[in-house]
Amino acid sequence: MAFFSKVFKRNSDVNLPNIQFGRHTTTTYTDQQYNAWTNAVVLYEQEKYLKSFERLLHFMTDAQEENILYTHDKGAIQFSLYQGSKVIEGYADAHIIRAKTRVARMTQPNPELLQWLLEENYYLKYCRFSLDDQQCICLIFDTFVEAGTPHRVYEALRELAIKADNKDDVLISRYPDLIPVKPIRLRIPDDQEVQTKYQYTLKWIQHVMDIMHTSPLNQSEYAGGTSYLLMDVLFRIDFLIKPEGTIMEDIQKVQDTFFYNSMLEITHKNEMLIQTLLQISGTDYSTFANQLYDVRKTFGQSQFEDQLHFAGMVQVQMADFEWYYNHGHIEHARSVCAFIVGYALYAISLPVLSRALLILYYRISEEVFFTALGYPKMSFNNNGLLQKSAIIRELKKTVDLHKDVALQKMPEYRNLIFDDIAIFSKSWVEMIAALKPAI
Repeated sequence: MAFFSKVFKRNSDVNLPNIQFGRHTTTTYTDQQYNAWTNAVVLYEQEKYLKSFERLLHFMTDAQEENILYTHDKGAIQFSLYQGSKVIEGYADAHIIRAKTRVARMTQPNPELLQWLLEENYYLKYCRFSLDDQQCICLIFDTFVEAGTPHRVYEALRELAIKADNKDDVLISRYPDLIPVKPIRLRIPDDQEVQTKYQYTLKWIQHVMDIMHTSPLNQSEYAGGTSYLLMDVLFRIDFLIKPEGTIMEDIQKVQDTFFYNSMLEITHKNEMLIQTLLQISGTDYSTFANQLYDVRKTFGQSQFEDQLHFAGMVQVQMADFEWYYNHGHIEHARSVCAFIVGYALYAISLPVLSRALLILYYRISEEVFFTALGYPKMSFNNNGLLQKSAIIRELKKTVDLHKDVALQKMPEYRNLIFDDIAIFSKSWVEMIAALKPAI
């Protein structure tokens, strides 16, 4: 995708692999888009509902992604919205707004499946599963325009799109007699890319299991350190490997449980993380390969936090880093920083430069993986030492590529420490945390 190509572009005579990293939209809204949102709200309040909806579509449209297509003709809007492997078709006029996408087609009645769909409907806020006249399982949202505030319609389309994208492969896996709807795919990786991603997924999981097995730390007494190790690997798989389908569902489910289920002890959460990682490592190559493909996204999973939230998170987590590092648990200390990076890319809506520098962190820390994918070496010399000059040069190029971003404070690369990868990781995330966007 254009964002990642821009992040990793070194110069015009170096051809980098066209590989998509991160499953969530990286849209940084322009002033025009923010104006479109404001106009949508004003037009809705003026009861100009169709014009309001059109401005909402403009707000959600990412020109680089080409994620939304629509036509406005004869008092009605026809639109298509892309989310992952799904396309949502919609219609709006002076009376109603309606959106629908097909998930899978039933070949025969299945009471167990129908009960599951009814139970899923209970947890949906805006949408509902239903069957159309061709026995296709669909997700549908509709509303009278008078009730379709821009915020409500946005949230409804977001729920519909993300749920449909997440549930199609899960349904097919659980009910093999269903016929899948042909997915929308931008790019299917070649065998070499798939093999590299499969091998490194297994390697990363085995490595963290080995660390836990050999670590002198008691995993119950120091459960937080174990969580850093496990969540780092899950976030790394989610962002760098970017599996779709059932693997994506498993990752998102255990992450939601880890962060939002306050009833579970952290040791039980760690057990769930371990079981999820072992389940991923037990995925056969063919199943794994079928879940790797590039897609368009309209909506992300970010919690709409900001740079200030990220800075506060870094400040809090560094106390854990210091303890593990000072007591000689280098892998645990390093995983604190990696956890921060992975969580931020998964859940925080950051300024574009901060996000680019977080991605560059992965390019540095996981250089062996990137070179296996065809990226040039940059970070380490033949003795395994960090190459200060090359890293700073890449940092400056990344900043230069985003020089249009208004900042009160630029990245202070002189504070980076290159003694070892753990201390370097700490100094890198603290450098990003110190960035201050212009007000």
